[in-house]
Amino acid sequence: MDTNDTRAILEQAKKCYQKEYWSDALRLIDQLSCDMTENKDVMYMRALCLARMGHIEASELLCDQLDIIHHDSRGQQLKMQLEHAKREEKEKPEEKKPSQIPKILFSAIIIATVLIVIGGGIRHAINTMKNYVPEAIETATAPSIERTIDFGKSAVTGNLHTRKWSYDVEMPVRGDNFWKNIGEAIGKVTIPLGLELRLDASDATQVDFSGLRRLKANDLQSLDCEGSTLTDAELDNIVNLYGLRELSLGDTQVTELGIAKLRWMTSLWDFSVSGLNLGEQGWQVVESMPFLRGVNLDRTDVSDERLVALCSSAPLIEFLSLDENPQLTDTSLGELVKLQSLRNLFLSYTDITDKGLTRLQELDSMERIYLEGTRVTDASVAGFKNMWSLNQISLARTQITDAALEELKKIRGLTKLDISACPFLSEKAIEELREALPNCIIETDGNVTRRPAMWDKPV
Repeated sequence: MDTNDTRAILEQAKKCYQKEYWSDALRLIDQLSCDMTENKDVMYMRALCLARMGHIEASELLCDQLDIIHHDSRGQQLKMQLEHAKREEKEKPEEKKPSQIPKILFSAIIIATVLIVIGGGIRHAINTMKNYVPEAIETATAPSIERTIDFGKSAVTGNLHTRKWSYDVEMPVRGDNFWKNIGEAIGKVTIPLGLELRLDASDATQVDFSGLRRLKANDLQSLDCEGSTLTDAELDNIVNLYGLRELSLGDTQVTELGIAKLRWMTSLWDFSVSGLNLGEQGWQVVESMPFLRGVNLDRTDVSDERLVALCSSAPLIEFLSLDENPQLTDTSLGELVKLQSLRNLFLSYTDITDKGLTRLQELDSMERIYLEGTRVTDASVAGFKNMWSLNQISLARTQITDAALEELKKIRGLTKLDISACPFLSEKAIEELREALPNCIIETDGNVTRRPAMWDKPV
């Protein structure tokens, strides 16, 4: 990052801070932290922002580092003010007016000398920020230098993985740019230039993320807790990691209150909450993530109303999984046509019918669509031929008949088709389909979900 870029970021951070957009100021400071981890002025500005946002412990840790590394008295001065505010919080009745923290004049951060006044007191700031959702800033830029990240002396749950710094929801499908395991999250770990970092704690039976408190917002790009015993309390250790691009909390013990703690993570690209009940507070958090590309909402409390709202708040979605949500109907599923970048759609065991599917067939961008166990019939299969990019379809456990296979023969770009557990298909029609589509993998005995299909009898 050159001098002009640094100056521009500092100026923007100053303006955000003066307008009391402390989280946005912190995001900008964290961009500098990638290249200037131990710069004393960057550290001090970051401590101020964290204090304003109510992250007192993290702010005090930075104050100690300022004193130890740079012998900078500003750190201890701020820490004393924070401790004073905390004592007053305990001693004074709630109805009394919060005492004011003295205005702080702090010096130049690298280039520009900035005078920023702290007004209103830390306790007032905490109360102000409780319901504040920061403006989302897309975190797509890779650090310009090699990074060294300190996880502390005790191992954090999970293993670390790296891959080239990029983003593509198709990576797992194509099988390129895999995450490479580099070992435990303990001590100082050096990340080469051009790589992003993931912590994989999936399926962990015990979760300890306390070591993540010391990390900066952009140190981790991906955190996978899928299927672990992660709880709401443990999420307190990751709330400062709002530089994350991917976060998976599916099938954990996280509740609505835990999701609400993630209100700062407005810049996520990929979010999985399968199997969770988000509640009103959780859905408010999800709807504040405008840069989402991938969303997994399998087996959640998503409703027609909430899905329509998500289509409006996150128009960039490319990957959307809504499997096993029988409460979803054509009312909302037809609205998915608004997601013009949508390429991968999973609707198995939803209440979509031919009416809703016909609307979705207007999406030229669609590449994969899974409809296992739904009520779609032959009536809407013909429309697939108008989806020029479509290459994978699942119609497993549906009511389609041999007539539908005649229409599927016309989709020459198909590479995979699942028609397992379809009771109204004949072996002869299936063999003729194989001959017509020699380059397509046609599954007839694949695994299907044991739950009942959405239909009772053929229509």
